[in-house]
Amino acid sequence: MTRRRNLVVLALDGLDWNFLQPLLDSGQAPFLTMLIEAGAWAPLAFAPPQHAESRWTSVATGVLADRHGVLHPAERIGPTAFTRGVQAGSVKAPTLWQIADAAGCPVTVVGWPATQGLALEHGWIVASGVEKAMGSAQQAWPIPPDCVVPDELRHTVRALRLHPYDVAEGDLDLLVAPLSVPARDAVVEGIARALAECATLHALATDALSRREPGVLALRLDFVARITALLARVASDPGASLCLARSYQFIDLCVGRYLGLAGRDADYALLSTGADVQLDGQFGDTAGFAVMAGPTLQKDAVLGPIDATDVLPTLLSMLALPVPLHLDGVVVDEMFSAARAPAQREPAVPAPAAARIAAIAPTPEAAFDPAPLQREGLAVPDFSGFITVARQVECETLYDLAQVAVHRDDLLGAIAALRELGARFPGFIPGRVLLAEVLLQAGETDECEAIARTLPAVQAGGVWADVAHGLVAFARREWADASAAFDRLVHAQA
Repeated sequence: MTRRRNLVVLALDGLDWNFLQPLLDSGQAPFLTMLIEAGAWAPLAFAPPQHAESRWTSVATGVLADRHGVLHPAERIGPTAFTRGVQAGSVKAPTLWQIADAAGCPVTVVGWPATQGLALEHGWIVASGVEKAMGSAQQAWPIPPDCVVPDELRHTVRALRLHPYDVAEGDLDLLVAPLSVPARDAVVEGIARALAECATLHALATDALSRREPGVLALRLDFVARITALLARVASDPGASLCLARSYQFIDLCVGRYLGLAGRDADYALLSTGADVQLDGQFGDTAGFAVMAGPTLQKDAVLGPIDATDVLPTLLSMLALPVPLHLDGVVVDEMFSAARAPAQREPAVPAPAAARIAAIAPTPEAAFDPAPLQREGLAVPDFSGFITVARQVECETLYDLAQVAVHRDDLLGAIAALRELGARFPGFIPGRVLLAEVLLQAGETDECEAIARTLPAVQAGGVWADVAHGLVAFARREWADASAAFDRLVHAQA
């Protein structure tokens, strides 16, 4: 591999373009402005499931969740009913860092989900979770197993971690000063924790940029998303909006540090999920945005929407690495200047990289095989709580699998997954609602109507009953019944 420029991939949860733009226009986020003007901007869409672990794994792998395998933040451990957070072994498709590492490129991954247990020949890994403190400042704060690779990096991690209790009151003034005293008291502990964790990951990233030879740095920060969620509790406070603006400015300063360390000749990809929750506590617009800048990229350009799965092939093209054919995403050629050579494409990859998950195994009745304990005359502990959690993970994972199938326009796959979900968890209302919607799209109006009639909101009558009956009648081309239902909706809204 001949390329020797830095590539900085910065994943930001919760950065809302509508909130950010006035800060850019007024000069209050100079480094983000510099990056945006130096590159190409595009709306960034994330397919379901809508949680960080799946979203950022889709970015890292270029495939949707039914292929990369991270359908839920948790997973069952083997055939047992115990669960854990997703780890590197949960990811079934090659990631950016694995592809770059195989090409001999130094890689540093900091705070990215589903990286615990990852080992690379040329890589430094600080998995998500290392930054989260446990207990008080006086208690031991061990590094979670398999979260830091190589082992000698653990000394650096220990030295750079910041405990929330070590955040001085003055360190929070920039953020919390606009808030009234009651609002400040309600959120200051959470803000201190979010700031300490962000500062820890930022310090580790800047340390890597300072000490390592040029390569790939992938860093994920959820600081803005967490501050937004905290401030939603006190949204009526007059200072909440200014407090949130200052969290954006804090991230802007972090970006400025990366720009200074990586250099003007580096490539940059800034990726945001958008705001899942707005400051007023309402669900936000989950559409994010992407900014990519570098010597071979367009300057001050605005592009059409791209998908999260398009990020990996585009980054590989920026790294001058071949782009695998199995990806769900494509190279965003519009990002590049006209002088760029076409992206290389690899031959078809083996089936495992392209396989889709078709089924989710049911949770066992017992947490583990109790026979060995029983043979020894020992009491079997009560693991009912663990089984309940595992069944919840199973239910939500099946639902997420169905959502991905809907996103792919695979109606038959979605219907199969949702019918299975209904058989295992008949009381799960979101699954029944989605099944009715998909059956309606597939033209299966009789089954759709039968399911709709069992939904509590429809049984209660009123608006939702008219919505359900009107849509079914419209799909059947029963125009009079559809018009009557929709007329009732119009008068109900008047």
